[in-house]
Amino acid sequence: MLEFPYRVGWFESELPPPQPDEVLVKTVFGSISTGSEIAQFKGEDPIAAARPLPRKLGYENVAEVILCGSQVQELQPGGYVVGTYGHRDYALVPANRLIPIAQSAPGALLLILGSDTARAIAKLELSLRSPLLVMGAGAVGLLALFNLTARGYRMVDVVEPDPARLALARKFGARQGFMPDQVPVSAASYAGGFECSGNSAAFLQLQNQMVQGGQICVLSDARLTPLPLSPAFHDKELRIYGSSNGLDYRTYARWFLAHARRYPLEEIFDTQIRFTELPETLIAMAEGQIQPRKVLIFYDR
Repeated sequence: MLEFPYRVGWFESELPPPQPDEVLVKTVFGSISTGSEIAQFKGEDPIAAARPLPRKLGYENVAEVILCGSQVQELQPGGYVVGTYGHRDYALVPANRLIPIAQSAPGALLLILGSDTARAIAKLELSLRSPLLVMGAGAVGLLALFNLTARGYRMVDVVEPDPARLALARKFGARQGFMPDQVPVSAASYAGGFECSGNSAAFLQLQNQMVQGGQICVLSDARLTPLPLSPAFHDKELRIYGSSNGLDYRTYARWFLAHARRYPLEEIFDTQIRFTELPETLIAMAEGQIQPRKVLIFYDR
């Protein structure tokens, strides 16, 4: 629980038996959101700041089903699910908020964020031959790449200042990878773009790389970093869309898991910790001591 900015603590409570529509789950894997969660931890998220403290942090979970309420039929003890109940080792969750999966694997954590990026693709009017540009190869950018290339888009380029992230982007099917200062002027020919960097300068560059009437979807959190419009927005009559929550998560999960085996999804997690190390890891991230793409949390005891 976040007690106040820069301070979290574990709280113990006894869970009651599940209600008829609830499921008791035991967490196997969790993760840390490097964007919105760290902003909440630092007290810099303006929307979260309006909610009272203490409050829970966290997002995706892979969990084992332990006990089901009397009305739950589609889940069974011993099965595995994906949920979004945050940093808890056990939780009671309504069955309709859990996504069944065949086996426990860290990569399944990414189907929630993957669905969010898939919704962004659905917003733009694109053909499989459209030249596309993704700004940023963090977790969001790589999942945008996954969703694009798995659907058959082959003309997808990436701009990213970290060479290691650029190399990983190529594993996800990027046609070309550029450092921000190496994008050729002739590359200003993209029909669609995806802002995944959370960086003002990158967003300005993305707008400059679009064709007349180009389309951009913003996937990074503009609450945390201002994303200004460039003169190109007006001159080229660009269309810019926002995107937040994903598609139908259960439907997307089937598609995601069918395609996931062809991609190195677990390489998105470049830092691994045990759940007991969560407080010091959040501090290290907030203070800039580490800058991971995505943190994988093991809940084994």
